[in-house]
Amino acid sequence: MSKNKIIEKHNLKWLIREDSKIGQLTQDYLGPNDREVELFEFIEKNSNPDKIFVDIGAMVGGVSLRNADNYKKVYSFEPCHFNYQGLCRNIALNDLGKKVFAFNSAIGEESGTAFIPKKSGGTGSVSFENDEDKDVVPIFCLDDFSIDYTIGMIKIDTEGFEYEILKGARSIIKEERPYIILETHDFDMKGNRVREQTMLIIRFLEELDYEFEILRTSKNNDRHLAFTPNKLV
Repeated sequence: MSKNKIIEKHNLKWLIREDSKIGQLTQDYLGPNDREVELFEFIEKNSNPDKIFVDIGAMVGGVSLRNADNYKKVYSFEPCHFNYQGLCRNIALNDLGKKVFAFNSAIGEESGTAFIPKKSGGTGSVSFENDEDKDVVPIFCLDDFSIDYTIGMIKIDTEGFEYEILKGARSIIKEERPYIILETHDFDMKGNRVREQTMLIIRFLEELDYEFEILRTSKNNDRHLAFTPNKLV
């Protein structure tokens, strides 16, 4: 008998699956978590009901669902099929199918194909080498993705792929001037040092006339950065 359960938090329903535990972490609890208060405050302060919210590395929808009322639509990208299933279930549980649109795909600098473990901690597990324990997922460049309204904000949490994603969204950033929130890390999920990417990201967006602030720093020195365009569309 399944021990899945549904909890209610933040005026939303969340599916907690029995098999969503990886190590000591029950991934489905990342949906209704109470962390990252500063991130949600920034999003709400700068929300626009006439624009699109893009959530890259959406996991089970913790950011996407809680911002459905703040934007015209939410586009949620999650490459891990297990997380994507949880995202879709949470969208359905809250009758948000006409507001939140989920895509089982990765976002990168160029379109292509990637491989990700069937059950993983998120986008940081993406690789370009296949084996029988991995799912094949498409990679889209955000500049090439068809979005029917102006993007108001982009949130990126991909455990080390943030810079590549931004490079693939350069035209959108230049033309639509969205707010951007992303998480940077000293090391990726495989233990590789990626700290230098933070400076590359800051330099890239400053050249596009953005200013940044640090919203939050974790005990592991992971940082949530918020980038504000000096000129809005």
